[in-house]
Amino acid sequence: MPTMHRVTVFVDWDTARRLASNREQSVRGVEQVFERLQSAISTSVCAKDRRDGYRVYWRIYHGWHQGKTKTQDRLVFEQYARIATARTIKNISFSTDFELSGSLACNSRRTPIFDTCRFDRQSGEKKQKMVDAMLVCDLLHLVRSKDSSLFIVVADDDDFVPAIFTAEAWNANVMLLHGRAQTNSHLSLHGISERMTFQ
Repeated sequence: MPTMHRVTVFVDWDTARRLASNREQSVRGVEQVFERLQSAISTSVCAKDRRDGYRVYWRIYHGWHQGKTKTQDRLVFEQYARIATARTIKNISFSTDFELSGSLACNSRRTPIFDTCRFDRQSGEKKQKMVDAMLVCDLLHLVRSKDSSLFIVVADDDDFVPAIFTAEAWNANVMLLHGRAQTNSHLSLHGISERMTFQ
């Protein structure tokens, strides 16, 4: 009898929007990003296992607050989350359970973490702060607590690689999905890193 596995997907939102070629701040824009993510995740998981079932839960990482004020990206995402519907592709079901970065998975008494979107004093450009670190902390905490059968990180940044290596060393089934044509040849990524492909 097939087993149902829980999957936690950690999404670097900037990477996801870039891979979906959609940085539009609209509900439809967010929906299109998730359609592409669902396609890529189902392609990757189904290539390894077509027999068992998988249920995907989302953790989305981005600079969602300027000070304590929600950014426009956050407001649009919340609009999308209110109307999002569950979807199934082959043996993969995608929940509409979205956890947005700021509340750490470890339930620290010091969260939520605000002020993750700031303007650089010199350049005036928007910068994200603490976002990558929150993803790493959540990944390692949930791996240690055996939260899921499979952990997927959607990101293009090599900064996540040491955390993924650590998760693997702790016997987690973990994968990095990225959009790069080539990865760093100096890193041992075979079997743990995969370029996203879409159905």
